[in-house]
Order: sequence, then C-alpha cells, then structure tokens
Amino acid sequence: MQLLGMAWIAETFGIVPLFVFAACLTSVTVVIGLLSYKVFHRAEETGQESASTL
Repeated sequence: MQLLGMAWIAETFGIVPLFVFAACLTSVTVVIGLLSYKVFHRAEETGQESASTL
C-alpha cells in the first residue's frame, strides 16, 4: 500500500518532492527513535538500581 502511495506522489508532484518527503519522514523517525532510546535507557538504569537494592 505504501508503494502505491509513493508512486502516486511521484506521478502527481514529481520525484524530487517525493525524495524530500521521504527525507522528512526519515528525519522524524530518527528523532523519535533517539528520544525513545533515552527514555528506555533511563528506565533500564532505574530498573537495575532497584534490582541491586533488593
């Protein structure tokens, strides 16, 4: 389904806007991944500290 959507964007707007759109989506995904990594990394450290006090 995503392939059809990307093909439609390429046919309607051109290949350059398609690549710009894909780059924006990739950038958003990287930012979300980095933020999620920090949250999960902190949760892991907190879990290890509480486990060591038991």
